[in-house]
Amino acid sequence: MEKLEALKRLFPGKVDLSESERLRHGKDEGYPEARPVLAVVYPESVEDVQKALAGRGSGAWR
Repeated sequence: MEKLEALKRLFPGKVDLSESERLRHGKDEGYPEARPVLAVVYPESVEDVQKALAGRGSGAWR
């Protein structure tokens, strides 16, 4: 998928695609059904967060 490849390029070594992590982060305490997210990214700096938000705003994650 293009979105996953973009995430992996932007955040090498910081993207977790394991089913257990995706389910854990896709669960909402107010909703009984868990829906796995596409991926989990672990930013390590303000710059990482800025890159993620800039990519989202540009349509890279759609």
